[in-house]
Amino acid sequence: MTNKKYRPILGGYDDESLDDDFDYEEGLLDLETMEKHDPDEGFDEDEPQEDDAFLSSSGQLGGRTSVSVDGKFLGEFNSDEEAVEALKEWMEKNQYWPGVWYVSDHGNINPFTLD
Repeated sequence: MTNKKYRPILGGYDDESLDDDFDYEEGLLDLETMEKHDPDEGFDEDEPQEDDAFLSSSGQLGGRTSVSVDGKFLGEFNSDEEAVEALKEWMEKNQYWPGVWYVSDHGNINPFTLD
């Protein structure tokens, strides 16, 4: 890995936006140091945890939605909306609000917001 330095910008770091007003000695960040830093000491909310909830495409041609929480199957539903409502009810009943993820029919896992 190269010892590249980056300037902080909104939403990330940009090595091509450095300008004359920037204090290069004080303001540059070392990428290797940034990669080693874990402010949550091992907890990464950008990654699913074992006890999270998962909605996933299921059924013929992905036409249904399955729900599981903490590895336990809650059911298969006719639509995402039905699955979300069932998950909300389960969460309220159990007073447990895990992270929620959507698993596509291709296996892609993305954070999911219950609105």
